[in-house]
Amino acid sequence: NKENKLRIGAVLPLTGKMALSGQQVLQGIQLAVSELNLVHQGTLLEVTIKDSASAPIENTVEELAIDPSIIGIVGPVLSGFVRDVIPIADRYHLAMMTPTASSPGLAKQSPYIFRNVATRELQGKYIAEYAVNRLSLRRFVVLYPSEEFGFELRDAFVKEVESLGQEVVALIPYERSQTDFKKQIQEMGGIDDDKLEKLVKDQVKNNTESKSLGQNGPISRPFAEMGLWSGDEVENLKVSLELSYDAIFLPGFYDKVGLIVPQLVFYNIETATLLGSSGWNSTKLTEMTGKHMRKGYFIDGFYAKSKRPEVVRFV
Repeated sequence: NKENKLRIGAVLPLTGKMALSGQQVLQGIQLAVSELNLVHQGTLLEVTIKDSASAPIENTVEELAIDPSIIGIVGPVLSGFVRDVIPIADRYHLAMMTPTASSPGLAKQSPYIFRNVATRELQGKYIAEYAVNRLSLRRFVVLYPSEEFGFELRDAFVKEVESLGQEVVALIPYERSQTDFKKQIQEMGGIDDDKLEKLVKDQVKNNTESKSLGQNGPISRPFAEMGLWSGDEVENLKVSLELSYDAIFLPGFYDKVGLIVPQLVFYNIETATLLGSSGWNSTKLTEMTGKHMRKGYFIDGFYAKSKRPEVVRFV
């Protein structure tokens, strides 16, 4: 019965670099639709699926908007794409629900734009609050992508840390295309094994002390935990790197974070707690980082171990 059918559109990246995210959202939509159709057997909900990576986003959305049977759209998933199609939503009075676009102020730009995701501003604020109030962390470095979402997360995090009376000791950007983060990690005080051991041996031989860490001191310093003299050589020397900060905020997506974390360890930045945004939320992150991810926390809108009844039922 056509009168009992409802249709929505789904505009998602199903090919290209973001295909994995798009497929995950699509699976969620399909699950929700199947459950709704079981519960409300008098009404059938159907989904028309469009790939946002296959054509200009305005054309893709307008194809759905001109169809009078479409009552709303799930998507797009990127904040920039949502901004691009706001005029179409307004023109056709068509509701759009984005599941992931987190840029501040999006929903205020149109009465037809909705979202089910924490904004970047909220993510930065609450991971900072958790780090200070729950984890008792005091000094931070921010290593962030040099693009809009990275700037927004950085600024929100720094603002909250400083409002809580704590300190951000370094703000270090990286480019989207990077895979080698040596320069940035060295700015954070990272030192590779050979150089670190040489610094410590020279320090021991010359009986010199490292400069004090702190506001006017270095961001890191070599530290000798144990060693034995044998003539002019130091044997069985166990060295490590002492940091002037407690944690690193890494706002970004799992693919970049998964490259950064092992490189941090390579340059002996091992004791800092790692903090992240919702872009960390992928099983691929743990596959990429393996044993190198030791103390990490990230913020997101869904927690599988939550005790909330609706989450318990779903999981």
